[in-house]
Amino acid sequence: MRLLVKPRYIPFYLKWVSACYEFLDMDPSARLANEQKKRFLAHLTKRYEDWQVTQADTALRLYDYFLSREGGGLQNTATKTSLYGRASKKGCARPSGFVRNP
Repeated sequence: MRLLVKPRYIPFYLKWVSACYEFLDMDPSARLANEQKKRFLAHLTKRYEDWQVTQADTALRLYDYFLSREGGGLQNTATKTSLYGRASKKGCARPSGFVRNP
């Protein structure tokens, strides 16, 4: 079975998703509209390199797929808290130190 994201990159993908939801001031269990995602990515283009914006876009697409598989949102409060709380505590509002996907 081929992984979509190598385990060592998961924290970076999580930070991008968390930063997006914080930027948009949205609950992480809600799915993003295309315009919301575009607004966040446009914000990133002002501060980050192209590969980082691409990584953030990929992270958001994978997260949206996850939410769609969960029936439109996170059903488990523990999962919701784990996703958002853990990343928020690490200062995900300003993602930095992101690694390039090989």
